[in-house]
Amino acid sequence: MPVNVVCPRCGLENKTVGVFCTQCGARMGAPTVHQRREAFPIGRYLAGAARLVGILLLALVAGLAFWPLAVEETAVDEGRARKVAQWVGAMELLIRQQGTTASLLADEDINIYLAWRLQESAGAGRAQGAQMGLDRIRIEIRGDRVRAQAVGGWGPFRLSFDARGLPETVPGPFRLAIREARLGHLRLPAPAHGWVAGKFEQILGGMTRERDVLNHVKRVDLTDGKARLVIAP
Repeated sequence: MPVNVVCPRCGLENKTVGVFCTQCGARMGAPTVHQRREAFPIGRYLAGAARLVGILLLALVAGLAFWPLAVEETAVDEGRARKVAQWVGAMELLIRQQGTTASLLADEDINIYLAWRLQESAGAGRAQGAQMGLDRIRIEIRGDRVRAQAVGGWGPFRLSFDARGLPETVPGPFRLAIREARLGHLRLPAPAHGWVAGKFEQILGGMTRERDVLNHVKRVDLTDGKARLVIAP
């Protein structure tokens, strides 16, 4: 930091500290300290603020994604579950015989059956859902949509999925055309809906008989709590 002594008579800034001015010989006053001030580092400040905002946003997204949904647990009723299993068997036989039928299913019966299948496969690990650590899956049918929820442990994480849409009845595998999807409490953009649909297909991957029947559904009529399935070869 340079120290300049300004002459009170002629105004010369003397570069060396002395009693008398080097130009006019006048007695010098007290030294005046001139310190160069650096410009405020605005660029560095903005970059740091941007990094902080990015970290906070990532933390928020991760928190919402890994915050599991509260999926209602379904009590297992083995008698009702076995009736659904018998229905699956009857539909398989009808499809092999090239028959057509319309059948009504209640979402509560579907949920009881899914809970029973998970319970049965938990020990043996036969179903894909058990291998993925699936805790529960629940279906809700309304007149304008079907809602599917699943929650369980995937590796070291506990995740939940929530998908809402309408069943696709075009030729090919039966699937839900998703209109809205969430991972945990994080709402996902449309490009991620196919990924969520794939997760539900993995969950039900071990239920080959059920998927084969669903793949022969030609039309689905929805009412609150029930679905009417038209099944044909």
